[in-house]
Amino acid sequence: MTRGTCLTAVLVALCAVLPIRADWIPGQGAKIIQIEVSSDLGSAIKQFVFTPEKQADGSWQWQLPPGQENRLIKAGDTVLASIENLVQTVVGDPAVSLAFAVVAGPVDTTFTITSANAGFLPIVNPDAFATAAVTVTDLNSNGVALTGLQAGGKAYKASYNSPAVDWAFLVGSVSAPAGDSNIATERRPSNGRETITATVDSIEAQFKFKLTANDSASGTSTFDIIPEPASLLLLGLGGLGILLRRRHLR
Repeated sequence: MTRGTCLTAVLVALCAVLPIRADWIPGQGAKIIQIEVSSDLGSAIKQFVFTPEKQADGSWQWQLPPGQENRLIKAGDTVLASIENLVQTVVGDPAVSLAFAVVAGPVDTTFTITSANAGFLPIVNPDAFATAAVTVTDLNSNGVALTGLQAGGKAYKASYNSPAVDWAFLVGSVSAPAGDSNIATERRPSNGRETITATVDSIEAQFKFKLTANDSASGTSTFDIIPEPASLLLLGLGGLGILLRRRHLR
């Protein structure tokens, strides 16, 4: 076998191993998705244990269980807001996708929606991107406004490691006139990927915003990281060295 063939074999083997599988899959510890709601009517926190189901494409997904007890967020007997949909998906890049749909209570309502943290074997200087979109819909014929409450007036953030290092703040405030809807989207970087100059072993996502009374908001997002090509090449060269040494000793 030539040296070039050896290197190709090593890189193919590495690609089969990487991306690295997230470590929160069933049997490796519960993870929590959390929604915190507050308004002039009170505050409440609702938590869901992440017990995902494996999809046909190999990803793992959790979705809000049916039932009114899961949809309504209350402070005592007072309904503060409702959750129309909540989904988290994790794939082995690794990547965290978080999607939601909520309706505010009878007064302006603040939502903080935090994904379950996805941990994995450390990746040095991974290449990453984050993208998010938020849609607002007026439900009571007086207009709708969503105000981002993350840094810089954004509604979404992508973070890595613990304690968390915030990497991307996306999607500013968005509004629509009476009886209408509107959508805002943003991505970091605007195309391709950007290197995170750190060793990363977990990622998570969070939406935080204020929504006008009785109106609807929904959002989707993805935070995706992969080993940088240079890291894979170094691993491949290291593996090639091992193979060549073994051949020399035979």
